[in-house]
Amino acid sequence: VDLAEAWGLHVMVDQNYRYLADMIALRNAVRDDVAGTPTFAAVSFNCDWPARTYQAGMANTMLLEMAIHHFDALRFVLGADPLSVSGQTWRPSWTKYEGDTWVAGTYVFPRGVRALYHGSLEAPGAGDPWQGVWRIECERGALHLGDLGSGFGLYVSHTPKQIELLESFGTPPDPGSG
Repeated sequence: VDLAEAWGLHVMVDQNYRYLADMIALRNAVRDDVAGTPTFAAVSFNCDWPARTYQAGMANTMLLEMAIHHFDALRFVLGADPLSVSGQTWRPSWTKYEGDTWVAGTYVFPRGVRALYHGSLEAPGAGDPWQGVWRIECERGALHLGDLGSGFGLYVSHTPKQIELLESFGTPPDPGSG
């Protein structure tokens, strides 16, 4: 920020998922203990993305282009920075990219909350929304961001048959709309 001011430039944050309606709703549900204290979170993002020229040559396209947004959203939703992080990246044999397009991460947050992340820019089959598909397991149930039968929304489930839609978003909010 100081350097930008010294040069008379502007600083801009782009594609920050923190400002999307679904991420805010999920964070509020965690903060308000809708299902109790969180113990585990899983975020999955699968996409078959045609590489742009600059992306095709990157060493860690998924990590730098997408996983960073999901990681920041995870920090936002849980309201904390992780205490430890481990992970790996890799590339499938059929890749169109020069670098790694798959990411897996394991995080430990304060109060013992564990999180797993998986993301791919070359996942075959149906894709996920840009925000990913979320499940946060808590002491009295689980919070879900995805489609559990009534469209894309935020759900809470207390048993396999007791699923409640807390907020509907129709279609997943566009990251550019935040």
